[in-house]
Amino acid sequence: MTQQNKSSVNVSTGALHLMTSMALIGSIENFNPHKDNWILYQEQLEQFFTANAISPGTNGQLDKRVAALLGLIGADTYKVLRDLCTLNLYKTKTYDSLCSLLKTHFSPTICAFGERIDFYEAKHQDEESVSSWYAGIHNLLTNCEFGITLNVIVADKFICGMKSGRVRDRLCEEESTTSLEKLLEIALNKESSMQAEIKDIYVMKHKNLHQARKNNHRKPESSHHVTQSDQTEGRWKCKCCGNLHTGMQICKYVKYVCNKCQLTGHLLKVCLKMKSNIL
Repeated sequence: MTQQNKSSVNVSTGALHLMTSMALIGSIENFNPHKDNWILYQEQLEQFFTANAISPGTNGQLDKRVAALLGLIGADTYKVLRDLCTLNLYKTKTYDSLCSLLKTHFSPTICAFGERIDFYEAKHQDEESVSSWYAGIHNLLTNCEFGITLNVIVADKFICGMKSGRVRDRLCEEESTTSLEKLLEIALNKESSMQAEIKDIYVMKHKNLHQARKNNHRKPESSHHVTQSDQTEGRWKCKCCGNLHTGMQICKYVKYVCNKCQLTGHLLKVCLKMKSNIL
């Protein structure tokens, strides 16, 4: 085993002892130089340190963050870091300086104005939800360096870059001083109410379609059935002949003698005795 490998093993072993001597909250993987972003990795690393009370050393004590960093970044990244500075990393470099070296090496220089172009040109897509649009904006502004005007710019982009429609119209009713959090809440509520309306419309259309299909399967009714339209237009069903008459029309069969019951005043087809025999 080479001296370099021994150093890596020793540092990892020391960090492992540090980690296993306490009950850890959460976990963190080794840094992968080929796919991981160092800036994001460092943010996660520092949250891990905070959760597990891994704090800077005081009064000349060893900074535990250095030992944890060297043990957690993995063998490949440790080798790179070792090549970037002296052999005695934990004795000659502070935690911040080590992170600065790694950031410079793994994170290329970013042009803030180039990032801002992508930010300002972003558009809310037709099928994109409000929450997805909001998250996308924040992802684009990571390296824009807007400073103290950040919230105002993000609020402007959230509304002005949003697709036209009822959600944006609702946001335009708010004062310019409305907070970004409040704007997001309003947009989400409006989007939710619109989705509920669409669902209600779908249910109603489905119900009407079902009723229409049900009506189409019904047996055709008699041509002499009195409908609502018939009643409105003054048509009525004659008890003498069974046909529809209008107004004060007198049926010509009013004096006709029924062939079934021999009574005067109706035809055989409307005879009550005839119907009772059928039943």
